[in-house]
Amino acid sequence: MMSDAEDEAPRPKKRPQRVTAAGYLIILLSLALLMGFLAVRSYTGGQELRRQEAFIQTARSGSEMLTTVDADHVDDDVARIIAASTGPFLEDFQLRSEAFVDAVTKTQSKTHGTVLEAGLEEVRGDQADVLVTMAVTTSINGAQAQPRQWRMRIGVQLDGSTMKVSNVEFVP
Repeated sequence: MMSDAEDEAPRPKKRPQRVTAAGYLIILLSLALLMGFLAVRSYTGGQELRRQEAFIQTARSGSEMLTTVDADHVDDDVARIIAASTGPFLEDFQLRSEAFVDAVTKTQSKTHGTVLEAGLEEVRGDQADVLVTMAVTTSINGAQAQPRQWRMRIGVQLDGSTMKVSNVEFVP
């Protein structure tokens, strides 16, 4: 016969199924949170990259627009520059546009600018500075000069839902 001590021998304990199910649930929730975090981070990173590219593209097209002016179409060129500008640059250009049209018309000048390189220098909220290197060819009264390289810092600013040129500086 068995003694009382033998009856009380430890039996292997079974894990309750509730504990195992809770463990799996915690693991699944953790994985879901991690995947959600990574998805949000990827989305916001991509969104910022697209915004930076938009700043650069606005500066590229703005600098080409500013350096491509034809005496035969100067009024259209000026209107295009005004439409794509904002802030201090717009105010200054509007003040000087009449003299600009007069000078271009009198000299029968034609300039054509091509962007060689453009890179983001700094982003400040809804504004950015972009460095742009241009090749600009000019002809005055039909005489064409050698192409020149210009370096410019183009300020770009979000104006409503559109990015526009807000400042232009020539960089040595």
